[in-house]
Amino acid sequence: MRALVTDGQSSRWKVAEVPPPDIGPHEALVEVAAAGLNHADLLMRQGRYLPTSADWNVPANRVGFEMAGRVRAVGPHVRGIAPGQFVMAQTGGACAELVAVDHQLLLPVPESVAATDAAGLPSALLTEYDALTVRAGIRPADRVLITGATSGVGLVGVQLARALGAGTVPPRAAPPRPNCCGPWAPTTSSTRVPRGSWRPSAPTRTTSASTMSEARRSPN
Repeated sequence: MRALVTDGQSSRWKVAEVPPPDIGPHEALVEVAAAGLNHADLLMRQGRYLPTSADWNVPANRVGFEMAGRVRAVGPHVRGIAPGQFVMAQTGGACAELVAVDHQLLLPVPESVAATDAAGLPSALLTEYDALTVRAGIRPADRVLITGATSGVGLVGVQLARALGAGTVPPRAAPPRPNCCGPWAPTTSSTRVPRGSWRPSAPTRTTSASTMSEARRSPN
C-alpha cells in the first residue's frame, strides 16, 4: 500500500510502498479517506520529536497522527465497530491507505460530516477532553479560561467546555476573528488584560491551547 514517510536523507516527505498492516484480535482495519496534519508532524519532519505513545504502532518514519475513514475489517474480539462504519481516530502513521487501530480508539462519525472535517478532530478532541475533564476536573457552572481560543485546539476547547456545562472566558491577545466560534461562541465577553493581573473571583479552570495539554485551577 502507499503511505507518506520521511526521507532518511533529508526532512522531506515522500509517498512510498509499505507493507499493509496486519490487524490484531482487538483491532480494526480502516481504509483512510482523509488524514490530518499537526504541529507534531512538522517537529518529526525536523527530527525534533519522536512519538512514544501506545497508539504509535508503526515505524518512526511514518507520517500522520489522525485520520477518518471506513472500517474494512475487524478482529475477532472487536465489539461495537463493524465493517463499513465511518470512523475517526488518533493513530500513528495516519497518512496511508490503510491503518490498523485498536477498536477502543475509534470514534464513530455521523454520515453528514465530511471525511476532511472529521480527520482534523481526533487529536484536538482528545487533547482538550483530557485537559478539561481529567486534569482540570471541570464541573457544571465552572468558569473556564481557554488561552489561544481561536486556534484549532482552542476552538474545540470552547465547544467542549460549553457542552460540559461551563461558561467560557477566552482571553484576546489580538483582534477577534469574526464568527470564529459560530454557535459555540463564549457566553462571557472576553477582555484584554495585562499579563499577570487577572484574578478570578470564583474557581476557574484554565486550559491552554498553546501548550496543548496544560490544565490547572487558577489561583484565587
